[in-house]
Order: sequence, then structure tokens, then C-alpha cells
Amino acid sequence: QEPSEPDVSRVPSTLRPIRRPTPAEIAAAPVRTWVFARKNGMWSINDKFVNVNSPDAHIAAGGMEIWELDNPSGGWSHPVHIHFEEGHILKRFKNGIEVPVPAHEKGRKDVYVLGPNEAIRLFMRFRDFPGKYVMHCHNMIHEDHAMMVRWDIVE
Repeated sequence: QEPSEPDVSRVPSTLRPIRRPTPAEIAAAPVRTWVFARKNGMWSINDKFVNVNSPDAHIAAGGMEIWELDNPSGGWSHPVHIHFEEGHILKRFKNGIEVPVPAHEKGRKDVYVLGPNEAIRLFMRFRDFPGKYVMHCHNMIHEDHAMMVRWDIVE
């Protein structure tokens, strides 16, 4: 079916600027580390298996943190999905050596691909929506085998 009027919408020549973290925000933000690895033949985060009834982090609404995602394994990649919030990759590491952040990873993200022996340092803002959220590996078998954590934004 033909529309009654032609679509004259256009992508604007200038998009809204991304609010990047300032050096002061980065310096003031506490650091939280999440290690994606294997334990007892299962997939774990920080050596623990998911317990959806117990949060692994309590974060104040309106707060900000630096999250370090680490994949010390040489055998697997982990596309890590952080629900609700988007972050900015500050640094990327391969075998402990800093490598450039690719252009396609310089915007706001909610999935971060951790290759074997890679780590990512990212800045997160936790705006004003208290609640229960999860972070997990998007490899379904890893997620099904407990590579997930619950984190809460609290007032």
C-alpha cells in the first residue's frame, strides 16, 4: 500500500553531541572489575555463578563508575551486554598492552566484545532509574551456564 504522503524525512546534517566523560569525572569515579572466566567447567563472573536473588553491586542513582571488563582466557570471546546503561570505552587492552579503540567503539555502547586475553575500561553513568539489572555474556551457552550478574541502582 502506498503512503498517502511521500516520506520527506531526512537524517540531520548534525547529530546531537555525545556527552563524553570529563577528565574530572573519570578521576573521581570508583573502579569496579568484572572478570569473565571459567570455574569448575562453568562460566563465571568474578569467580561466581549467577544468583538473581542477590546483587553483586549496589550503585547509587546518579552515580558514575569505571568498569573494567577482563577476559583472561585465551580460548573464548565474550560479547558482554550490560542492560539499561550505555557506557564509553576509555581504553582497550590485548595481553595487558593498551591498543587503540576502533572507530566503531567510540560511541555509546551496551555490548562490549571481549576477545581472548582482552580487557576494556569503560565509563558508566547510572542516571535516575533505581531497579534491578543484569550484565551477561551474549554467548547463549555461557549465559545459560551462569555467566551473568545482577547489579542494582539504589536511591
